[in-house]
Amino acid sequence: MAWAGETTMSGRTMRGRVVESDNERFVRRFVEDVINRGETDLLPALVASDHIGHDPLGDHYGPE
Repeated sequence: MAWAGETTMSGRTMRGRVVESDNERFVRRFVEDVINRGETDLLPALVASDHIGHDPLGDHYGPE
């Protein structure tokens, strides 16, 4: 947590609190909801339809 007037890693503070970037919020939601809780029904909303995931077992296309 940053104090008022300090610069954080993300470079932004607001009234003494760290302001998360959109990317940080996305990653936090993906990790907490999809990976930790197994809420895979969120994948279509979080992963682009043209996403290609490269995996040692083969490529994965889209949110599936």
